[in-house]
Amino acid sequence: MAIQGKHRFWVCKYQLTPATGYRVEISKDKTFNTGVVMKDATTAFATFSHLVAGTTYYWHVMTKNGAIESPWSETWSFTTKAQNSTEVFNSGSINVYPNPSSGKYQITCSDGLLLSFHLLDINGRILQTAVFAGTQLAELDLISFPVGLYFLRIETSRGPSLMKLMRE
Repeated sequence: MAIQGKHRFWVCKYQLTPATGYRVEISKDKTFNTGVVMKDATTAFATFSHLVAGTTYYWHVMTKNGAIESPWSETWSFTTKAQNSTEVFNSGSINVYPNPSSGKYQITCSDGLLLSFHLLDINGRILQTAVFAGTQLAELDLISFPVGLYFLRIETSRGPSLMKLMRE
């Protein structure tokens, strides 16, 4: 989800339920011994600016509930895009409706073709993958999935998009 050195993370309710806050650490050092940037958040999102293009960063998160803090999560990594990259996660031409839904969704692409998708859970695990036949309209059936929040990474002929889906 990189746009010119700015990253936004969905950090999830990792250990404590309910979580009232989150602490995210990010570093170029996977041991978090140097160059650590820490951010506290009250929502499940954290935004970091001024990241170096083409650089691998490591991150982990803990949840907080009042004075109680969870242990740090496992460590994940990502690499920022190179300066000349044109890939942007943009859902401007993609519409998924109804959202929220009881499990049946319509996906439309107004300025390109739908190629494939990955359905992700809140921890980033791939739950389902499908290939579209280069169409502008597709259906997604999540009736068999539990109620909750999901992410849909859609590949189109114009690039990738990432969207939140709410299953009621």
